[in-house]
Amino acid sequence: MNFKGKLIALGALASACLSCVEINNEIGGNFIPEDSRYDIFSAEIPLDEIEMRMADSLSGFSNSHITIGATKDDTFGLCKRECALTLVPLYDSLNFGKVQKVNHFTMTAAFDTTSVSIEGHERILQRVYVNELESGIDYKKLIDANDRAGLVKHKSESVVKGTPIIDGKTALTLNFTDDFAWKLINGTNGLKLSKEMDAYFKAFPGIYIYTDTPASNGGRINTFDVQMNYNKTSYYLESNYGELSVNSIFDEKKGPVDTTFFFYYGAVEFTQLDSLITKYSNGTFPQYAINLTKHESRRLAGKATDKVLVEGGAGLKPVISAETLRKLTIRTIQDTLTAHNRPSADYSKAIINKASVVLPFAMDTDYKELDNHFPPRLSPTCRIWTKESSSYMGLTDSSMEKENKGDINRSTCIYSPDITYHLQQVILKDESDEGFKTGNYDIWMLLMSIQETTTSNSSSSSGDMSEYLQYLAYQNYYNSMYGGGSYGYGSGSYYSNYYSYMLAAMYASGNQTSTTKSYNLDKDSYFKATLCGPTSTDRKPSIKLVFSLPKE
Repeated sequence: MNFKGKLIALGALASACLSCVEINNEIGGNFIPEDSRYDIFSAEIPLDEIEMRMADSLSGFSNSHITIGATKDDTFGLCKRECALTLVPLYDSLNFGKVQKVNHFTMTAAFDTTSVSIEGHERILQRVYVNELESGIDYKKLIDANDRAGLVKHKSESVVKGTPIIDGKTALTLNFTDDFAWKLINGTNGLKLSKEMDAYFKAFPGIYIYTDTPASNGGRINTFDVQMNYNKTSYYLESNYGELSVNSIFDEKKGPVDTTFFFYYGAVEFTQLDSLITKYSNGTFPQYAINLTKHESRRLAGKATDKVLVEGGAGLKPVISAETLRKLTIRTIQDTLTAHNRPSADYSKAIINKASVVLPFAMDTDYKELDNHFPPRLSPTCRIWTKESSSYMGLTDSSMEKENKGDINRSTCIYSPDITYHLQQVILKDESDEGFKTGNYDIWMLLMSIQETTTSNSSSSSGDMSEYLQYLAYQNYYNSMYGGGSYGYGSGSYYSNYYSYMLAAMYASGNQTSTTKSYNLDKDSYFKATLCGPTSTDRKPSIKLVFSLPKE
């Protein structure tokens, strides 16, 4: 046999050997328990009912921004942002002495960001108006951003000199009138704030800030910082504070001297310290503004047809009824069971492996429109009503990096947040469950924006612990939500185990130097997005579902 023949024979032998190897994919299948074998199915369910509701219970409190401005749009109408603010002394008691003259009474807030409805309006001039509040702010009550209850009222007289102007780039600076300064002095001199804070708010309730309204389409929303910018190294206040300078007599022998008093913005409760300045750094004061919104879009609320309108602030939000979700999902599972000649009553045995809400928008949407007016994330949340308050809680797991939390997909032109765990709980609940009646299980799509945060510390070994604590936070939250007990923001207490875990996670993750992008609930920016509705001739919203059923 020549060499070529040997090679052919060797190849044939190898082929024969290989053909003898058979792969049986069912080997070991008999060792899997009968109750652990499942068939997997998938479905895409048309979402034929979506409501557009005003977020009337969205809190107006903000510990980051003063938001003022106004915009006008053909579809959404007029949107106004206004702010109520309290000026609180940095001292536990007030002693103005015998005031001879007011030198000045001012406040500043550093510029943060702007958003506009029409490109080119970023630097238009806007007049700012400042009035006194009629009464002090009750920080113990829920004040929703739309303030439908009318808890925040203000007078009509101006308390600033002239008419301040903002240009979309510089800080907010207010120069109060001498009469307003004297009202503060005469009404609060001698008060011990650690015991008489209510008396201070009664005498000097605070201010209400807003801008003029655009005559036609356009306008601008402006945000300024709330948190006092204090340099604890140099003991110097850099920005975001009020300042009252008076010429006053404290000692008759020494005569009048110029003295300055400082104020921070919006206390929830008084912190009993001799001096807040020497003991706290930037961002740790109990500082809050109340940002209020007024939307003409309320007239558009109701069932969505060909379009789903999404608006920033406390404006229109897409809402999916839990009853609708339950009905559509159960029907789909039952149809699957029927198709496989199995009892439809077995739907309760289904395991939801993956569930997503798909909210498409037009493929030809301009990219500038996406950048400027479409939110980076539509986050699925539940609005929880209690006797004391109403609050929103997210349904996606913030500790799961790969889970879709509702980020915009510019390639496929959709938002598709994950609702797997929530849907599983919804189909297992009895239709008479109180959560369906109160709307606590309904899904609200809230707007999120990106914020960059830099943390710095000496240790970088606690990343694993941070992730673990975030996981505990998430699990605690869900167990409470569907099983009763303390829940997230509500149940009579602002704090819960959820926050305990989250604060610990923040501490653990903060022990390293890094710059991260985080998503935060956005009530300040101007968003106006139009999505495809249930009757759209283009694409339609749907539920994408993957589920498992036990094998017979």
